[in-house]
Amino acid sequence: MVRRLFPVFVLAMFLYAVPTALGATSPTQTASHQEGLNTVSGADGPNGREPAPGETPEESVRAQYPANSVETFEFVVREGEQNGAFAVTVGWPDPNVDLDIFVYRIRDMGTPDDESDDVLDPNVIASAASLDDPEIAEYTSSDPDQPFVRPDRYIVAVHNYCSAAGEAGCTTPPDKPGDEEDQWEAEVTFTGYDPANIRPTVSLSGPTTGTTVQTLTYTASASDADGQISNVAFDLDGDGRFETDNSGALSASTRFASAGLYTVGVRVLDNDGSPAFASVDVRVTGPDTAATSSKRRLIAAFKLNRPVFGGRKRNRLVVRYRLHVPARAVLSLYRGRRLIRRLSARTRRANRTYKILISPRRLRRGATYNVRLFVRSADGQTQRVRLYAKRL
Repeated sequence: MVRRLFPVFVLAMFLYAVPTALGATSPTQTASHQEGLNTVSGADGPNGREPAPGETPEESVRAQYPANSVETFEFVVREGEQNGAFAVTVGWPDPNVDLDIFVYRIRDMGTPDDESDDVLDPNVIASAASLDDPEIAEYTSSDPDQPFVRPDRYIVAVHNYCSAAGEAGCTTPPDKPGDEEDQWEAEVTFTGYDPANIRPTVSLSGPTTGTTVQTLTYTASASDADGQISNVAFDLDGDGRFETDNSGALSASTRFASAGLYTVGVRVLDNDGSPAFASVDVRVTGPDTAATSSKRRLIAAFKLNRPVFGGRKRNRLVVRYRLHVPARAVLSLYRGRRLIRRLSARTRRANRTYKILISPRRLRRGATYNVRLFVRSADGQTQRVRLYAKRL
């Protein structure tokens, strides 16, 4: 009898000792600017003010910043989800605008499933307040007794540091009608908790000045102490989407059609899906180029819900995209240069998010797939983007 129970006892002790092996990673969560809400520049950052009695967490956040200078959104880590880290990425299209982000935890005051008594923890747990576009705020727990991200509600302040000349702390950007300066998009991504995994490192080098007729090349240097780099992706236009993947190449080139301050970024993932980011600011001078000055961006958003899919849980890959204008959109799945399947091909409306699910069934394990989106507008303009994910 003892011999029969011993394996069960060992298994029970294993499950108790390493419960993190059973926790799911939180899904990617997204947010965007609330149309019609026009914030103004407010150079002062958070003041650390304690919440007043009866305030909602959102009201407490707004009270930490100059009036009308902040917009907020929430994300959630649920019970049973175990993450080693999260990254909040906020990008916007206007290189003259400077937005900063600050992340707070919302305290649960002890009443489960009742958010009415929750209050803001006024201490910022992660932030990004630089000249970069996008801003990326990363958080990893420093508490040895709580090594993974605490299940809780979180709130992000998107702070308008500078968006129009003449407003507080702002001297150079021209003012635009309504809320045109506020057009940001956000993504919160999570890294699964692995106590043994060491996160990768990356740096990015390349020119910090250039002209509108010049091809600029940027090179990443990445390493992973306990594994290997599995994915390298570049953001070459500063919109927060790492849309350029040269099949793992560490260099990428770009041209800018208009003068201004831009941010070129790179994101690497290790074989466990842990990310690292680096960026370079570049000041571009010169006239708009004739070949590109009349072009407009057709694709407003294009995202995957995860960098890896499939695996033991057979996680599906979710593709989301949105267009600025009505256009024909062709979405395809490739492995290398080989077309695996056409996912959709039809005319899509503007400002509507479309979602496509990709099942890992019948896709090769261990292979890296790329999802390609080709868009053609009624006046003949085109845009192509692609994103990569690995089938586990």
